[in-house]
Amino acid sequence: MPPYEQDLDLNLAPDLQIELKLNLQNTISSIQLQEIQAQVQFIYDRICDISASEFLVIIPNLLFCRFKQLDYIEINVCSPLLEYNQKGAYQRHIIEFEAQHFGTVDILFENDTFGIYLLNIDAGQSIPAHIHLQMDEHELVLDEGLSFNTEKIEPGSSYDWPRSTVHGYDNFSDKLATILCIDTPKFIPEDEIVVHHANSLESILPTNINYYQGITTT
Repeated sequence: MPPYEQDLDLNLAPDLQIELKLNLQNTISSIQLQEIQAQVQFIYDRICDISASEFLVIIPNLLFCRFKQLDYIEINVCSPLLEYNQKGAYQRHIIEFEAQHFGTVDILFENDTFGIYLLNIDAGQSIPAHIHLQMDEHELVLDEGLSFNTEKIEPGSSYDWPRSTVHGYDNFSDKLATILCIDTPKFIPEDEIVVHHANSLESILPTNINYYQGITTT
């Protein structure tokens, strides 16, 4: 069977458009295309000064991790106002990852300013309640099955966790569930400080913007 091609235009802002041509072993659904839009939009919204060259690294790594049937990507990042146009073409490749107690972490991109990761929480595992004292964290829940403090979290839910804010995730489902995570600055291992709910620090649940709702694609 010949490979399937899917075009997707992402209009992130008046001054930034991204054109994708995906070469797949089989089709992906319209809902999955909407989720791609949501995930890239989330990254742009949290890192407004992200460069075209950085997108050319981040997007292939994100999509190759999320879609195992994806073989090849062509990307065109265009900013009419800034008068630049950068292109790239990428074959499927191995994404750097780390094994963690809850599952694995795919490292999509890191520099001195920020890091972008996929936190893959295995069925029945948890990222325990914790705080950061040096990092701010921004997270987009990609899949069903997660909760925190027994509160169910819907896919598409996004949270901004300021420093010293208690947060964590439990996966009570029978499937792996993934979170798209942005750390500013990039992840500092010693800044992952596990706390108890009885701790005097209170957990704050920031306003939840659901990125999976109301997304349309062209």
